[in-house]
Amino acid sequence: MQYPPGGQDVYICGGPHPGQPGYPPQHASGHSYPPQPAILRPIPPPPPPHNLPTTLLTWRQRNVSNMMARVPSIRACNHEHTQFELQVPDINIPLFIMLPPGFPSEAPQVTVGRAVGHPWVDSSLRVMTEKLRQWNAGEESWIQLDSLVLEIVDGVRTAVPHPAGARKPAHEAAYSPTTHVQYPSASPSQDPNTRRPSQFPELDAMTNDDLVKVLTSKAEFDAVVGTVAKRILGPQNRSLTALRASNAQLAEHTKTLMEECKELANQNNIIRVIDYKQAKEEFDIKDARQKHAMNILAPAALLKNITDAAKAVDEQSERILGKLTQGDMNMEVFLEQYTKMRKMYHVREMKRADVARQISR
Repeated sequence: MQYPPGGQDVYICGGPHPGQPGYPPQHASGHSYPPQPAILRPIPPPPPPHNLPTTLLTWRQRNVSNMMARVPSIRACNHEHTQFELQVPDINIPLFIMLPPGFPSEAPQVTVGRAVGHPWVDSSLRVMTEKLRQWNAGEESWIQLDSLVLEIVDGVRTAVPHPAGARKPAHEAAYSPTTHVQYPSASPSQDPNTRRPSQFPELDAMTNDDLVKVLTSKAEFDAVVGTVAKRILGPQNRSLTALRASNAQLAEHTKTLMEECKELANQNNIIRVIDYKQAKEEFDIKDARQKHAMNILAPAALLKNITDAAKAVDEQSERILGKLTQGDMNMEVFLEQYTKMRKMYHVREMKRADVARQISR
């Protein structure tokens, strides 16, 4: 593209960039440029930040390099790397970033190519997030450029483009990204045939000042909610006073139930501390008796008892025999006692052998 001779060189950047000096473009010689497509527009670069301290200049250069590396499809619009452009995905609208000479002490300026329906974009097409609003000269408020641009791209890509020159609705212009409106979900008491509205003409007709009054005055808020509820529900509408009274009754009933639960919990603790201790002691006594009986009747214990009993009878019969040999017992008494002891010994020995066979199976 050729410009009239004698003019200064101008760096070309795609897309409109509202609010820049020299808009609409004019050559330095005073001649107007020939009409150009909307995608091309000369942008005079701001003066380079030569007066920045070394620390700030280093921080600035490092952040610009990180942004160019991390943000897809971004490109610089001038040689000084103070103006940048990229296309917002999904809505195909250009996004412009301009770094003022005092950056990072001064906040970067971000604009979009045309009007979109998004709370971050004002009527002058300037993008203003909470991080940009809170930007100040303090180093603790500085944001990494790549993170800031990616956040703006992710937020603006869901915006709805407006026709050229269209004015945003009042309720949309007053919306703040830090304000989240949540509508209550349908409860079983609501009529399932009631259609949840997607538009609120009562809010669309309000100015910003009216919206401020509604959000700061309880009476104004109740009046607007009552009007909307009456339009949506018709004869099923219940006044806010009645709804608040019903909620208060439910809260009192819930409080009573919580106190009853607390009392039941206390009684349960008393039972656990007193009755449980006594029952535990009785259980331990019976458990010890059961274990003792089981130890006696256990196969190994039974075999040991029978073995010891047979051994005791055998020893007693040996003592009787010793008395006979020493002449301390006559023959008749010896035969009676010795025969009895030996018979008892053989019976117990047979039982011992039988139990041993049972255990070995």
